Amino acid sequence: MRFRTTYIYSSKYQTKQSARGHLLPRETGIHDEAVCLKPTCASWAEYKVRSFPWRDRLTTFYETFIAEFFLTQTPADNIAGVFTEFVDRFPSLGAIDRADREDLEDAIESLGFQRIRSEALSEIAASRDEVPQTPEELTDLPQVGPYVANATACFNLEVP
Repeated sequence: MRFRTTYIYSSKYQTKQSARGHLLPRETGIHDEAVCLKPTCASWAEYKVRSFPWRDRLTTFYETFIAEFFLTQTPADNIAGVFTEFVDRFPSLGAIDRADREDLEDAIESLGFQRIRSEALSEIAASRDEVPQTPEELTDLPQVGPYVANATACFNLEVP
């Protein structure tokens, strides 16, 4: 099913209405596009979104961070086979900190970059008890760039 979104602006009420009937506040500034696309994306996702373990269950901030961290330079299908086992085996940064480096590398070996990723996760776990909650703090972590930081915050904190 294909969707075409058309927005109707009403200056009288300062609202806009999509072709699908969603009434949205008319805004100006940087978030205009995000506000306009939200109902369209939600409608599209109902029909087209693929199923992955980190989407199919209620995930914690830690689990979202791990998924986004692994998604860097790795296809999502590859991560799907490792994600659930990894978060069950290492349910927190403390568990990663206590883990043997070889166990950590073995758990993520099929993803590639296991030495680099295990070193970064070990360094993060050694310095923190919990995953930071803001994109600014997340980008201070090793091997975490703006995309991973913003995606983690977006999916858990609903920050646009």
